Amino acid sequence: MQWTPIYDMMMELMQLEPVIGHTRGTRSDERYRGQLSKWLSDHQLDEIFNETDELKHAKLLRSHLAPLMKSDDANIGINVSKWVVKEWGGIQSGIDTVALWHKTCNQYGRGEVNTFVIQMGSKRIASWSKILSFVYPQEYPIYDARIGAALNSVLWQLRAPRYFPKVGTQNGPANRAFEIMNKSPMWRPYLLTYYNYKSLIYLIAQHRFGGDLLHAELSVFNASLRIIDDFMSAYEAYRQEGSTRRRNGGRFLVRFSDLGEIRKAKSEQIADISSEEQKNLPL
Repeated sequence: MQWTPIYDMMMELMQLEPVIGHTRGTRSDERYRGQLSKWLSDHQLDEIFNETDELKHAKLLRSHLAPLMKSDDANIGINVSKWVVKEWGGIQSGIDTVALWHKTCNQYGRGEVNTFVIQMGSKRIASWSKILSFVYPQEYPIYDARIGAALNSVLWQLRAPRYFPKVGTQNGPANRAFEIMNKSPMWRPYLLTYYNYKSLIYLIAQHRFGGDLLHAELSVFNASLRIIDDFMSAYEAYRQEGSTRRRNGGRFLVRFSDLGEIRKAKSEQIADISSEEQKNLPL
């Protein structure tokens, strides 16, 4: 998968912003602190929860939990991994499977993890990618429904021939965006893999965030609802405009935010690509 040919257009559509300097939400701090107190010392908890910077807090949380997840004590490794998925990640179903994943990955050894990711494909990806992001935050970014819907809405504008897999979610905007794309006769079920996603986040990290993969992932996550909302607004405008916008297979180009004439010119350039050329876009 080569992202470079369409990278600039994707970045113009996504309008990513740095996360460092952002004040994080603290609503769950008391609950999290109480739950983690069985594994972490007061000093460690203070270090994590006294940090208000979103990116620094994310790194501290991972740096303290990763050694526990890779611990020789399997019970600790499994229970901390379950905490990441259920409490921190908000995923309530299939938690018992985490113990099997922990065993399969041999306490998250790199070789075993790589094999595990290949074997899992997109199955339960929102759960296991959270675990791997805590163990290896600079190697395995989290993939969830919001990120998938946001990236697909951008790829949709570029008439990409392949898309990322849909993840089950209760998030209304993400579900609606997936529904719009799934109903189109031009939707192509040639799904991109987690490694395609990982390579995109890696490229964003290298170009925008000094190689910090976690920073890139958080930036995409923070922008995801805005990207989805822009997509939905443009879709509604497209429906209202009717047949004058329905060309090149029935899809449309989102005019996100106010990127002005540069975006307009590039959108028209993409729109002029023939159907046959669109099939051969270097994705």
